[in-house]
Formats: sequence, structure tokens, C-alpha cells
Amino acid sequence: MRPQYFLSALALAGCASAETHEQGVGVVDSGTGGTEDSGSGSGVPQDAPTSGGPDSGPGPCTVTTRDLLMNGTFEGAGTGWTAVPIVANDPLVGDNSGGGIAAHSPTMRAWLGGVAQANATDRLYQDVMVPASTTMLVLTGFYEVRTGESGATVYDTGKAEITTTAGTSIEVIKALDNAQKTTTWTSLDHPFTNLAQMKGQTVRVHLTTTNDGLNATSFYFDTLHLNATVCE
Repeated sequence: MRPQYFLSALALAGCASAETHEQGVGVVDSGTGGTEDSGSGSGVPQDAPTSGGPDSGPGPCTVTTRDLLMNGTFEGAGTGWTAVPIVANDPLVGDNSGGGIAAHSPTMRAWLGGVAQANATDRLYQDVMVPASTTMLVLTGFYEVRTGESGATVYDTGKAEITTTAGTSIEVIKALDNAQKTTTWTSLDHPFTNLAQMKGQTVRVHLTTTNDGLNATSFYFDTLHLNATVCE
């Protein structure tokens, strides 16, 4: 017994016994005079911090940014991308030697559309895994729309979006049509708002266009980046 932690019987004005509690060490049993362990077994309060300091959890994460897309500049004839063209054997990726405009980042670009045929749909896509620890996801890049149509009536459409691997739309990046024609490469900068639906999932970066039977519209894409800010 440690006498410095107890009042004497005389100081308690005739009380038959004294009971006190030394935090984290023990409780005096008034019946035996012995010391009863409070349960910690080590004399350390159970809710006390360890020697590692008041914060025993993991330290701050390391924030990095990584591009989830493979070959967003479409070099090497579109390595990393899957093409589903309306015209058989049309690669949808190439330089301007076969027509169309020059690439934004030499020497290749994606060229969808450009076919005057009813319901002529081209698709170009890539599946990517979004890390579960992603805190921000942004797609950047450039596009062009060249058309033989005139006026504001929409005949031909294009779209860049994120879908599931089954093709269900998660978030549209940019919706395009013949009425939005351009004369130069135009920038894309899209921070995603549906990140919760993508974290820890394999999703699809999906480019698709549809033309009608007259006055074809061409949709070009280049220099794409899908930048994920990751906390690890």
C-alpha cells in the first residue's frame, strides 16, 4: 500500500474504513485492505495513449496525381483503345494522310463520324480502374467538330462520357453535335461529380458518334488525360 495516496483514519474523523481510487493502479478493498487491480493488468489506464503519442493511427497520406488513360494521344495507331467502327476495318485512329485535320499532339488523333449513312455509329473506348483512394478525377483534352451541315438543326451527334463496362452512363463529359462546329482544337476540362460511383471500379472512357444519311459530321479527339488525385 502506498500511504501517500490515503487519508488516515483519524483525519476521516472516526470513519471505520477508507476507500480511495488511484487512477489506473487499483481500488482499495475496504474489506481486506488489499489492492484490487482495476483490470488493465499493467497499471496503465485503459484509455491512456501508448508511448507512440496521442495519435496512434496512421500518419497523413501521400497525395499523388496519375493519368489513368493509356495512350490518350492516340499514338501507335491507337494502342490501348478499342474501336467499333461503322465502316469495317476503319481504325478510327490515324494521322491526316487519309484526310481530315492534323492531330493536336503529333502525329495521331481519333476521328469518329465523317460517314453520311443513316444511324452510322462509331465507338472508341478504353477501360480504366479508378483507385478506391481517389479524391478527385478530371478529364482534360481537345476536340474538334467539322461538318457539312448548316444551321442550328441537330442531325449528327457525338459524346464523350464515362460508362460502366456494360455501357450504362455514369457521367457525360461533353455532348456534341453538328451545330457546335469548330474551326480549331477546343479544350476539354471536366471535373467529375459522380466520383463515388467510380472509386474502386473499372469504368469505361467512351467516345461515340452518330451520323445521318446526309452531310456528314466529323468528330475529332486528341491529347486526352484522365487525371486521378490519389491519397495513399
